[in-house]
This record gives sequence, structure tokens and C-alpha cells, in this order.
Amino acid sequence: VRKVWHNCKIYNQHGSAIWHVADYMSKQFERLHHSWVLAFRERYLRWNNPKARPWETSCRKCDGKCGLDGHDVILCDYCDAMYGLTCLGLNCVPEGVWHCPDCVESMAKGGGASR
Repeated sequence: VRKVWHNCKIYNQHGSAIWHVADYMSKQFERLHHSWVLAFRERYLRWNNPKARPWETSCRKCDGKCGLDGHDVILCDYCDAMYGLTCLGLNCVPEGVWHCPDCVESMAKGGGASR
């Protein structure tokens, strides 16, 4: 996938719409590849654990049992993990950048969840 974005940037004029999309998508790919693939390499998680399925649109903490309606959710600004506000004990979405508990723990250990 890296080669696709790289080629789009090479074979299209710098600053063109395609170049900007390829640049954006390559950065998104790298971020999600790290948080969804590389971060899980060292851990053993069974598929029945919601943390093992970061691409699913259900609460990562309770696997969707909190009954999310789409408005009471928050997404991590690094790994895109979805959490219900009630599962985290929050009343509203906090201002600014928010990281999920896993990314906060990874950052505290000096892991890769830093931008």
C-alpha cells in the first residue's frame, strides 16, 4: 500500500489534488498500520476481545453492550478506537485531542502513540 501512495505522489504534479490525497492517505495508513498492526504484534488477544478488532464500530470497552446510538461515542485521535462516553465515565466529548486508555498507556511507556 505504501508503494501506491508513493507512486501517486511521484507521478502527479506536486500540490495537485491527487498529490494531496495521496499524501493524506499515506499518513493515515501509517498511523493506522502502527496502531492496528504493529501495536498488537507483541500482545496476544483472542478475537472475542473487542480490543482485538479495532476496525469494528462498536465500543472497545464493552463490545457494544452499552447500546451506543452514534451520538454518545468518542474516537481516539491516534488509533480510531471507538468508546462509549458512559463506559469511560464521561458526560461529553472533551475539547482538543483525546487518546484512549490503551494509547495513553503506550505513550506513558514511550511507545509509538505520539504525534
